[in-house]
Amino acid sequence: MDIKFFKIIFAITVVGLTLGVANDAAAQTVHGTLRGVTNLEITVEPLDKDARSCGLRIPDLIESVKKGIGNAGFSLDGYDYALYLRISSLPRETDCFSSIDVEVRYVGKLPLPAHPNGAQVRAVLWSNGTIIISPSNQHGPEVVSVVTFLVKGMVEDWIQDNALQSAG
Repeated sequence: MDIKFFKIIFAITVVGLTLGVANDAAAQTVHGTLRGVTNLEITVEPLDKDARSCGLRIPDLIESVKKGIGNAGFSLDGYDYALYLRISSLPRETDCFSSIDVEVRYVGKLPLPAHPNGAQVRAVLWSNGTIIISPSNQHGPEVVSVVTFLVKGMVEDWIQDNALQSAG
């Protein structure tokens, strides 16, 4: 069997499995942690040289987040809550691998047993992620599609959590 054929089949299998796993990983909130979150800021971790060589660009990623959010019912002018995107990429020969993580974070004061008046914290309220592999020349657009998909999952969870709030 030709080694190139094996690599193609392997890549297709890995991408299919990771998208399948990401698709099955819904409802990441516990006890309605997105309830009452009405505005978020978009925060994208800076891309390194490897990510840029795999075709990733911050403006494209921000647009993919906005596309995933659509008309969700919350705004993107937040301060305390952030939709945080982290992508780590590794180019290898003709392919690129990327780990994609999307989180909703709260940054602010939170009462704790040793700090009843609150301590400055960063809490993750929601998270999801996946790993993809694709040819270098297609990797940027594929990562953008996966980011949009993950953000749409967050929006579904946000709607579910906030529907519970309006229901009582």
